[in-house]
Amino acid sequence: MRAKNFIGNTLLSLAGFGILTLANFVYSIFTVRLLSPEAFSAYNTFFYFLLALPLPSFQLAVAKATGKHSLPLRSEVAFLFPSLLRLALWSALGYIVLSPLLWFLYGQQYPLLLPLGLLVLEGWVWLSGLRGIYQGMLRFDMFSLNMGIEGISRLLAGTGAMLLGLSAYGALGASVVSGLVGIGILLLPLLFSQKDEKVAFPEKELPLLRPFLQALLVLFPFGILVVLDQTMINRFLPEYGKIVNLSSLFGKNLIALSLTIAHVVFAYVVKEGEDSFFLRGMGIIVLLFGMAYLFVLITGKWLFGFLFGSPFGYEFLPLYIGYCLPLGLLQLIVNYSVAEENHWIIPSLWIYSGGMAILMILFLRVFPLSLVQWYLFFGGIHLLFVLVLTILFLFMRKPSRLTP
Repeated sequence: MRAKNFIGNTLLSLAGFGILTLANFVYSIFTVRLLSPEAFSAYNTFFYFLLALPLPSFQLAVAKATGKHSLPLRSEVAFLFPSLLRLALWSALGYIVLSPLLWFLYGQQYPLLLPLGLLVLEGWVWLSGLRGIYQGMLRFDMFSLNMGIEGISRLLAGTGAMLLGLSAYGALGASVVSGLVGIGILLLPLLFSQKDEKVAFPEKELPLLRPFLQALLVLFPFGILVVLDQTMINRFLPEYGKIVNLSSLFGKNLIALSLTIAHVVFAYVVKEGEDSFFLRGMGIIVLLFGMAYLFVLITGKWLFGFLFGSPFGYEFLPLYIGYCLPLGLLQLIVNYSVAEENHWIIPSLWIYSGGMAILMILFLRVFPLSLVQWYLFFGGIHLLFVLVLTILFLFMRKPSRLTP
């Protein structure tokens, strides 16, 4: 039954993430068409800065705290509310302290982006915390519904705001609206749940700051690895930047799709304590990437022509999806390591990401390769790294934890 629920919850999460991704993709097309080049540049740069903040590590910390005990939903929210409030206040304080630097980098043309960014950040903090509660309770029905509705509300609110002439402010303000809608969706079940009577709360509040920082130390170098190839190509081989950036729209979304699967695996490993969910998650990711590879191999030329108006660069897309496969698997390994508290992976990821940055620069400046050779070479290194980590994880666990 648990295996059946695992597959069902994974499919639910993928469905919600699929709707969210599709809505965000359509929204990106609208922002390109409805904003001036200056407004789009200001909005897009600042939005992706906000998106790069380590809120997934906060969600993992809350999910892990929730998975440690079994409280009804209303009691779970009440129990973790003080911790969520403190982290929200600390994040706001950090944002305010950094606001002069943020204004210098992002706000000179559109200064109101900064207060809007604070509202977006605070909304995402609460949204991540509430999602973490549902994730830890294995309530992936609401988890999935929340993602889908959030994406649709952002699309509708942002498109309407830009049509009304609110420019970059409307584009970013849509994330404030969608965040509030998402929070409302997750709080809605509390209105229909009965008041918990005689619930035995844990003796002390579970600390969220420490697991949050531990997750952050793992997720940050992983984030560097995900964007490293685009950063290097755009900096040292700008003539190939267009090909890589177009292909990354598909490859990086597949990595994000792996994050959805990793969230399910994380919750089951914490709650059920079985490593078999880790192996099943890896199998699902390989299957999804394989299906995507075959799809773009057959339809890549038509797909590029339909979406971008020209088939230029479509031949590179299958290779780029193959390059992203090890990173998708690494996403699962990262989440699994947080669930299992394998702290040794933290220095491993930092050393690996730093070494890869140096090696990529070396091969771009001293030993130049063609674009195809470069991605084959570094994709192979990523795959080898993932295989080594997987073997280490399997051999370091007790045999009883590996049985389905």
